[in-house]
Amino acid sequence: MLYFNGIGLVISLLAFGVAWCIGRCTDLSSGPHLLVVCGPLMCILDLWYRWLHRSMFSPSGGGAICWIPAWAWGGFMAVSGAVHLLATTHR
Repeated sequence: MLYFNGIGLVISLLAFGVAWCIGRCTDLSSGPHLLVVCGPLMCILDLWYRWLHRSMFSPSGGGAICWIPAWAWGGFMAVSGAVHLLATTHR
């Protein structure tokens, strides 16, 4: 059973691909750096898709992974990546 829709898959793959390319170009391709770039991209892509299709408040109006909207996953990734970066740089 698949727990994501096609839009969520495309949004997450696109965000991870762009974040990975940016990380490779800047030599910052570790996990936390990837999450800090990928998270906001997922939020922007999902909210942009929802705004274009006039379904901002519909649960099935945009990308979803495990029935959680892609913008929520993106926010979680951005916060967890930032916390990890802050925790490891102040040691």
